[in-house]
Amino acid sequence: MNGAGSLAHEWGHAFDYFLGQLSGLKCYLTDDYSNSIPSFAEVMVAIKTQPKKVDTDFLKRVILSWKEEITNIFQEQFLYYRNLNQQEKTEYNSALDKILNNRKITFPNLVNIKYEPNDNIVNILKDKMKNIEVPFIVDTIFPVLDRIYSARNDMIGRNQFKPYNSYYRTIIYDLCLLNFFRDRLDNADNEYDFIPSNYLTDAEYLNKTATRMGDSYWNSECELFARAFACYVKDRLGRRSDYLVGHADSIECGSPKGKEREKINLAFDKLFEDLKRRNILHKR
Repeated sequence: MNGAGSLAHEWGHAFDYFLGQLSGLKCYLTDDYSNSIPSFAEVMVAIKTQPKKVDTDFLKRVILSWKEEITNIFQEQFLYYRNLNQQEKTEYNSALDKILNNRKITFPNLVNIKYEPNDNIVNILKDKMKNIEVPFIVDTIFPVLDRIYSARNDMIGRNQFKPYNSYYRTIIYDLCLLNFFRDRLDNADNEYDFIPSNYLTDAEYLNKTATRMGDSYWNSECELFARAFACYVKDRLGRRSDYLVGHADSIECGSPKGKEREKINLAFDKLFEDLKRRNILHKR
C-alpha cells in the first residue's frame, strides 16, 4: 500500500520505525519489542490475541486426573501398599488426603510469572519451584509409613523404604501444579486464556489466498501494526478522509473489526498517552 488512500498506513510504518530507533534498534519496533515500551507491547498483544474465558469443566477434569496421578505415584513408590490390611490402608490414605488437600503447597512468586500465549507454562512453573522444601510432606506421611513398614523391613532383612529418595522433588512439583489449577478454578470468573485474535487468524488466511503480496505479508507484525494503525486513525479522526484512510477497510478480512478493534484502539490511546508522558510526543 502507498499513496492516496493509504497515507495513514504508511504513517504507521514510519511510526513503527521511529519507535524502533528510539529503542536502539535499526529496524521496526515490531521486529523486537520484548524489552521495549510496555504500552507498545500491549498494543501488539491486543492486535494478536483475544481473551477467552477459562474452561472450568476442563480444569475440573485436570484436577481430578492430577490427584489420581499423585495418589498412584505414592502407592507405586512405597512397597507393599497392596498388601496392607484395611486399618493400615485407612491410616495411609488419611495421611495422603492431608497432603492432597493442603492448599499451601504452591509455586513461589506465582503472580510475578510472565509468559506469552505460546509459552510452555508447565516448564516455566517447574523452573520456579526448584527451591521448595518438603517438610510438610515428610512430617505428614513418614510417621505413618514408619509404623506400617518398620516391622516389614525387619522381616525381609533389608530396608526397602527410603524416605528421602529423590522422587520427592517430582511429588512437590505435582502438588504445586495441582494447587495452581485449583487456584485457577477458584478464580475462573476473573481469569482468561489468550488465543489468536480474529484479526490475526484472518491475516493468516489472506497469506494463503491473496498470494500476490507473498505468503508472509498479511500476518507479519509490521503489517498487522500498520493496518491497525490506519484503522485507529480512521476511527479517531472524526471526519472522512479518503486520502488518509480510504483503504483502511478496503480488504474485507484484512482489518480488525468489532470489539477487537475497540480494544486495539484503546491500546493505541494508552500508547500515545504514555509517549506524551515520556515527552517523546508533544502537542503542536
